[in-house]
Amino acid sequence: MTGEIQAPSAARAPDSATRFLCVGNRGFVYDRMIALGLTLCPPIAVEGSYFHRALEASGQAFRTVRRKAALLDLLARRDFDVLVSNGCPFILPAGVIDDPARTFVNVHPSPLPDLPGVDPVPGALLFGRDSGASCHVMDAGIDTGPLIAREVIPYDPAFDADLLYHLSFRAEVAVFERALARGFAPDPALAASHVGDIRSYMRREADLWLDFAEAPEAIARRVAAFSNAAQGARLRVGEATVVVRRCAVVRNGFLTRTFAACSDRTVVLRYGPGVLVRRADAFLRLDGLEGDTADLAPGVRV
Repeated sequence: MTGEIQAPSAARAPDSATRFLCVGNRGFVYDRMIALGLTLCPPIAVEGSYFHRALEASGQAFRTVRRKAALLDLLARRDFDVLVSNGCPFILPAGVIDDPARTFVNVHPSPLPDLPGVDPVPGALLFGRDSGASCHVMDAGIDTGPLIAREVIPYDPAFDADLLYHLSFRAEVAVFERALARGFAPDPALAASHVGDIRSYMRREADLWLDFAEAPEAIARRVAAFSNAAQGARLRVGEATVVVRRCAVVRNGFLTRTFAACSDRTVVLRYGPGVLVRRADAFLRLDGLEGDTADLAPGVRV
């Protein structure tokens, strides 16, 4: 960067004359901004995104962008006081965000500084980490600016991708409201409050494939991380690919005795909606199966 971010120095709510511009691919924070009666500029949606589709259906005035250059061109011609990024995939250059007359904040679906980057929700599930949301002043890095507000959703093995995405979007609304109430002034206490290591995650196609050499809980986390309709964990059975939407780890004495003779990493039972697989000291209940499951028979190794 060429200079320091000029963060707001006083914790005060913007007044009715403050003009807000929302940019990104999600619309939950924008909907809350409408409900709060804020003065809004026509938003800028990432082309093809959920936000784009929702705005199109609403009949509101808006613009779309596909490339960073187009966004920068629009910003140069827009009058606004506060830019709220919510799922914007482009890093704005220092020459834009260093404007002392404007405030640039980002709302991100993770408890920063943990899980910065593009795929924090599946990352939280895959690694078994807490999730949540943060609002921070934008700088030239990726989700690295001074924190204004943060909400933590403790990890729960019962979460799947669909549920955690929706919880994270609710958390994003909550942190935006707190940041607004602070006048977008950073909270110094948040900078020193994170304990432990920091991880980031970007989804790779290889991560969707189940590896039954992993521990039972790791397999279940992988299924949960990619359980939404747009993705799906994958299991290779012979020449076929089976999508697995749900997985539960089962430790049960009756199962252990009943299937004592069955080998590790084999299907031990085929039942209505799924299969039961022996893995180490546990069993994996796999269901929500899609694809050719004909070869997922008892005795088959996975």
